Amino acid sequence: MPSGGRANAVVCLAQWRDSSSKGSSYDRLSALVAALIKLWDCLGSTEMGGLIDVMTFRIVDQKIANTLCERVKNTADTINADEVRAIATRRQAGHWASLSVSGAPEVLRKPLHAVFDALVAASEFFALRNQHQSSFDFADAAGLYRAYEKELYRYDQLYRHFCESADDAEAEGWDVLKSLRESLEACYANWYLPTLGLSWGKFVEPASQLPLLTHWRIDEVPSQQQFFEEHVRRRLEEAENRKVYVIISDAFRYEAAEELSRELNGKYRFEASLTSQLGVLPSYTALGMASLLPHKKLAYKANGEVLVDDLPTVTLEDRNDILAARSGMTCKPTDLTERKKDEGREFVSGKRVVYIYHNTIDATGESNITEGRTFHAVRTAINELASLVSYIINNLNGNFILITADHGFLFTETTPGEPEKSKVQQKPEGTVQLKKRYLIGQDLPDHESVWHGRTSITAEAEGDMEFWIPKAANRFHFLGGGRFIHGGAMPQETVVPLITVRHVKGKSIKDTTTKFVTVHVLGSSHKITTNRHRFELIQMEPVTERVKPVTLKVAIYEGDEPVTNIEAVTFDSASDKMEDRRKWVPLVLRDRQYNKKTSYYLILRDSKTNLEQQRVEVTIDKAFSDDF
Repeated sequence: MPSGGRANAVVCLAQWRDSSSKGSSYDRLSALVAALIKLWDCLGSTEMGGLIDVMTFRIVDQKIANTLCERVKNTADTINADEVRAIATRRQAGHWASLSVSGAPEVLRKPLHAVFDALVAASEFFALRNQHQSSFDFADAAGLYRAYEKELYRYDQLYRHFCESADDAEAEGWDVLKSLRESLEACYANWYLPTLGLSWGKFVEPASQLPLLTHWRIDEVPSQQQFFEEHVRRRLEEAENRKVYVIISDAFRYEAAEELSRELNGKYRFEASLTSQLGVLPSYTALGMASLLPHKKLAYKANGEVLVDDLPTVTLEDRNDILAARSGMTCKPTDLTERKKDEGREFVSGKRVVYIYHNTIDATGESNITEGRTFHAVRTAINELASLVSYIINNLNGNFILITADHGFLFTETTPGEPEKSKVQQKPEGTVQLKKRYLIGQDLPDHESVWHGRTSITAEAEGDMEFWIPKAANRFHFLGGGRFIHGGAMPQETVVPLITVRHVKGKSIKDTTTKFVTVHVLGSSHKITTNRHRFELIQMEPVTERVKPVTLKVAIYEGDEPVTNIEAVTFDSASDKMEDRRKWVPLVLRDRQYNKKTSYYLILRDSKTNLEQQRVEVTIDKAFSDDF
């Protein structure tokens, strides 16, 4: 090209890609050119570092995704998750993987975006694994329980995020994650779950110093059967006009609740706090749901039916009868959300306690046909619960909401093999109910492959009902496989979440204000003398629940006309160190005459709204053309 030609090409292509009206033609022509020049063959030996800022061809993103996938897999033991996130974020802000670009409809950006999400989740999973290489070694059950609340839940959350994103990518034909998926699955199913199960099992076993099976208590952790007394009744007794909404989501486990609480804390006038309860054992629906109701006693009938103060608890109507004695009622989410504001208020009028029963995760996981969609059901549940909370606060004037669950769950992508199955060959005499993960009965014998306990201890239930649960994450052999399970004692099943949501009013409202991170251009005087110039930008505060990441489009303008390429840059750092929040943005000037006395401006615009966030005056004093 002639002098200055490369600069003009860079600027032309970048502005073409950014055009809302012409971007689709760029997508099509770019694909034709990539095929014509056999670009994939040319990229074979190209290092990924030289491609990070290249946005010209979609196939470059495919090359980076492949290379980054291999890096995550091959360097898992020494992975730098921050580096992987930086690369993924850069590509997701670019033309081919951005969800806000309106290009050719046949160019699917969502699956490519999902690939990079999966790579970030995998890198963070392995980085977390590297912190606990040998075991989860804690002095007592309380230490391990608190560690799960604080950090260990992230293994389950990151595994879910990876699988969810990988599913989205593979559904559109992107199979780049296949080998990495196998590696992460092996780490989760063959290292994390067994290791956690072994460590937790030391405190459950009768052989331990103070076995949980003999007292089922954790210091300073409320038990699930105390829920109504500890959280609902106390609230009601504060004043006669107090009203409590209780949302019980079947199988909504702790790691999903942590994500929901962050989302709720990102909403104006919402304040959510997450704690937990030690779930009853066995961790199954009938016992868990009964324990959350107001009661003086829980009891078992000989056939395994759970009673609350001698009343049945199976149906919504049964539970409504129990709550009616406390000026309460039960309903399903749609009983509220399908009503207009006035109709909804009338529906709950006169009730002081409203129990709302939500069932998205368990309904999906318990079916052999749909259990493979379990993690997508979790995503749906989080969205549904967030919408339900918004409805209650904004339409019903609710200002105190409790979100909890009857139990959690375990799920793996792969079907369990023989090592994950209990060695029990047949059900014992006295069995009343038998499921994949537990059985209940009376006068049950001991067995070396199971934990044998009494519901009088683990749920304070009368009736002398006993139970067997397979040790750690195992299933009963005589019931076969099943990827979605619950009923056992693992933390994923028994660390039951409790989110307390308050509607913030008065002076405290300002503390719930949400905003996007502020980005400033560093430097007070900007003079450009060559075709290519780098600007340093800094994210002024870390990302938090109420301070959101932002993607900005950066370019130099003369009036309304850009005279450089337009670069999209995401600022999403959660680091407290300002140095970690700095980014360099390279811009290339179109080759033309510039007047050093003319006002040019570096402008930062929000990529979604196109609203201007900042403008900084720059001087262009380019004495000669160069080929940068």
